[in-house]
Amino acid sequence: MSRVHEPIKLVFLDIDGVICCNAYGRLEEPKLELLKHVCQRTGAKVILSTDWRRVPQLKAQLISTLKTYGLQCIGATPCRPNWLAVRPEEIVAWMKGYATAPNAADKPPIGTWVAVDDRPLLQEQGGDELRGHFVRTKLAVGLTERLAQRMIDVLNGDPSQADPAPTPQAHGAYASPHLAAADASSSPFGTPASKPAPIIADSRRAALVYSSAGSSGYQTPPPVVAHGPASFAHGAPADDAKAAAVRAYASGRGVLAPKPVGAI
Repeated sequence: MSRVHEPIKLVFLDIDGVICCNAYGRLEEPKLELLKHVCQRTGAKVILSTDWRRVPQLKAQLISTLKTYGLQCIGATPCRPNWLAVRPEEIVAWMKGYATAPNAADKPPIGTWVAVDDRPLLQEQGGDELRGHFVRTKLAVGLTERLAQRMIDVLNGDPSQADPAPTPQAHGAYASPHLAAADASSSPFGTPASKPAPIIADSRRAALVYSSAGSSGYQTPPPVVAHGPASFAHGAPADDAKAAAVRAYASGRGVLAPKPVGAI
């Protein structure tokens, strides 16, 4: 006879633009404390949806750091090609896999859940599945007290605190109404709110693109635009050619990747 479990609450966690908003690949303590507060208030567990999960060393370091803050990471979403904007589908695939696993009857069912990300996940492929479950951060700001409280409210059963469904614009693109103006004013590229903003990658993506894919299994996407000063996650060394390539992209001389393209 299967045991009766209380439903489990989940946070699908992005890192860049949520916990890491600097050019050095450093996890920021105030934002980690906010995430800790969310999980303490709700009992939620963490699932990694960030592209950091694609690189074994970064994934291990991230899980270790989360553990020191008392945050329990119980999994990571499946990795589809990293240049496709399909993070919602990866999140849904993880939940389906959890619910249909051979030992599913011995595990707590999924209750409430929230995805936190700086990417416009509701506009990505499969984004409709995230309605009522998504809280979007700003790339350069990350997790704030207000957004942390919204995450808590969603996890405690109030989907009205999630980002609203995107509304159609005249040009055919979609934008979250309460984020469009703020995003345009804070964008390092000055993207007008009336035009669809490209999904861009940061300097860590550029570093990984130009690093050897053989050892990490990281798939190389089309060229992308990097923002901010060139850096390599956790100070990993790079040869002169790789460094020059990253500097070129970081200074704005790179080529904008065709959409859709995923950002870390």
